[in-house]
Amino acid sequence: MTPNSPAAQKRSVRIALVGNPNTGKTSLFNVLCGARQKTGNYPGVTVE
Repeated sequence: MTPNSPAAQKRSVRIALVGNPNTGKTSLFNVLCGARQKTGNYPGVTVE
């Protein structure tokens, strides 16, 4: 496989942040990605 082959160009990494509610997953995501995702004070409310 060469660096310019289609298989080499389509590689990507998928990462999941998993944990209990209200443990800072969205805060960590915002720091890592430079984003500002909105949240609420109840489970399941991160707005993408």
